[in-house]
Amino acid sequence: MTIEEKKLFTDVLQCIISIDEHLEGRRIYEEYKNNKTKRRSVERELEIIGEAVISY
Repeated sequence: MTIEEKKLFTDVLQCIISIDEHLEGRRIYEEYKNNKTKRRSVERELEIIGEAVISY
């Protein structure tokens, strides 16, 4: 595995950890749907993952 690949996986892992933190360990769709800040935070982390994977 190259250094670039390790950086990519590290970035993706950090985003996944951040998503879990934003969701506060809870996977309740209604809470997610009704909380605009939480939704935007998670969506931004998913965008970052997408950008990292596409750029690779």
